[in-house]
Amino acid sequence: MPLVVVLDEAANVCRWSELPNLHSHYGSRGICGLTILQSWSQGVEAFLEAIKASIRRHDPAGEQTILDLDLDLDLDRERALNLREAATP
Repeated sequence: MPLVVVLDEAANVCRWSELPNLHSHYGSRGICGLTILQSWSQGVEAFLEAIKASIRRHDPAGEQTILDLDLDLDLDRERALNLREAATP
């Protein structure tokens, strides 16, 4: 029977850099983690470097994945700026 662990405000309460790795490790054991953040950018700020380090450790071709991730984040920032500009009267 799987167990679900809910972490609300995880980036505000404690910046646990190992959290992405723990989600993966315990998820493979049937313990599913659900982390709730205030925003996507808060998660990026809190956990991006840990996610990149994990990719480098586990994926020999991970640099391309990291470049793709950085590109996606740049596009997300650009979209957010465009939405803010469009919403400004």
